[in-house]
Amino acid sequence: MKKVAVDTGVWIESIAIGSTYFNLASEIVERINREEITAIITPLTASETYYIAYRVYKQSGLNEKTAITKAEKLFNLLYSHRNIKVVLNKIIALKAGEIKRKYNIALSDAYLLAAAKHEKATPVFRNIEKEMNPHLNELKNKYKIIFLSEIAKNIK
Repeated sequence: MKKVAVDTGVWIESIAIGSTYFNLASEIVERINREEITAIITPLTASETYYIAYRVYKQSGLNEKTAITKAEKLFNLLYSHRNIKVVLNKIIALKAGEIKRKYNIALSDAYLLAAAKHEKATPVFRNIEKEMNPHLNELKNKYKIIFLSEIAKNIK
């Protein structure tokens, strides 16, 4: 079964109806639900997803309590879904530190790339983060990153 390391932005796009990459992100989540692919995440991805989901829900007009409840539900789903694997160990942590040192990208992105490499998964991000740009070709070649933003360009 194919494994994908799913970044926070993809999870957020999948809940933000009408967002730029909603359809692409939703298709990934549907494939995870159908057990066609296995998702790999780190605890950092889960934490970021909770926090940003809360903000998205608040911005959509939900009250504080409902926004928190929905964000917690998504967080709990990431940890309990039978086809989502939350990974973190000493090897991944060290590799994440090395990636952060070498490429100076966000720590959560470094963890996801390290987890992807460790689990032999394809990393999927919403779009190219600005701090990735100086090393984008090397990152793409080494980690085989897929960006929803690039898929969308190729579809049009």
